[in-house]
Amino acid sequence: MILLAPGDPDDRPQEGEGRAPAPERPRSGGQAGAPASGARLWGLALAAGLVAGLASWGAGEAVAGRFDVPLANTYGDPEAAAENIRQIQAASAKSAAVSYGLLGAAMGFALGLSGGLARGSARSGLAAGVLGLALATASGAAASLALVPTYFAAVDRDSDDLILPMLIHGGIWVPIGALGGLAFGLGMGGGGRAARALAGGLLGAALATATYEVAGALAFPIDKTGEPMPSTWGPRLLAHLSVASLASSGIAAVVRGKGPDPAPVEPASRTTSGDNQ
Repeated sequence: MILLAPGDPDDRPQEGEGRAPAPERPRSGGQAGAPASGARLWGLALAAGLVAGLASWGAGEAVAGRFDVPLANTYGDPEAAAENIRQIQAASAKSAAVSYGLLGAAMGFALGLSGGLARGSARSGLAAGVLGLALATASGAAASLALVPTYFAAVDRDSDDLILPMLIHGGIWVPIGALGGLAFGLGMGGGGRAARALAGGLLGAALATATYEVAGALAFPIDKTGEPMPSTWGPRLLAHLSVASLASSGIAAVVRGKGPDPAPVEPASRTTSGDNQ
């Protein structure tokens, strides 16, 4: 039995009072935590990939050739010839570190930001973007410096085998795609979304590596597409766009617009005696 103060008609229990209230639906219009539609998520991820690919390629072209070492005329001096080759290979590793470090920076930031925007939280997107920028930049640069010398030590100039180029490029690009996916998932709120997005970025970048090796060899047969850094801007643009666009597609495909996990329903704040009578 409930005692009511006189003059408080609004305090009378209404029909069905005492049951747990239904959880509120997220409002549209960018509220933090609101699930993104599949089309909106795809649009944000693909736009981030396209912008990242073009921006990183353009920035890389602005400094292209800065580390180049010319092939010297060292006829009759094997020691000088070996030193010249060593300098050329070291310059290629530096160029790759700059180019793919820029690719990582652009993808990490753009995908982290777009993940936050898909969630409806620009603040989360900026935080995830900055973290993604730091991690993916370091990954792209460090992997380049570590793997490019391996390529030159193992390459057979008389072979057209694509396995070695695929392994070297994949060793650089796949971690970048995975970290870009991680940044996207963190922007969306972390948890399972971050794990799914990381896997999607990894798979997309692996597909991009295989696509680049085959398409590059066919479209640019004399531009050294199998080397860590191609010799002309065309295959370099293909590399950046392939990795960025296919990684972002993989991320969107596995996340599929899933919003944050629903919050648990809180029990009713009060119950009234006699509800079940």
